[in-house]
Amino acid sequence: MHHLTKNEIKFGPFPIPGVENVTFAGLTEHADGGFSALIRMPSGSTIPKHGHQHFEETYMLSGVVECGSTTISAGDYMRVDSDEQHELKAIEDAEFLVIIHQGVTLDDV
Repeated sequence: MHHLTKNEIKFGPFPIPGVENVTFAGLTEHADGGFSALIRMPSGSTIPKHGHQHFEETYMLSGVVECGSTTISAGDYMRVDSDEQHELKAIEDAEFLVIIHQGVTLDDV
């Protein structure tokens, strides 16, 4: 069992070069190269276009982001498949749980 209290979860720099203001708290790494993490995005911040080697799951804890042409809000779940490139833009301050299977692909970074 692996348990972290909210006081033990530490946010730090986002792991993609050039992404400003977005913070990242890695929770666990997966044996397949993926990971689970919490991400915080202040309003107006963006995560550039990227893809995934398998798929990504996101559960919105607070705020609102645009993912491609879809708006996701607190309480929403979204799955992005490996054949879908997307970017994220925070419409409001946002925090979400992301589960990445097999890692991220970055063509433009």
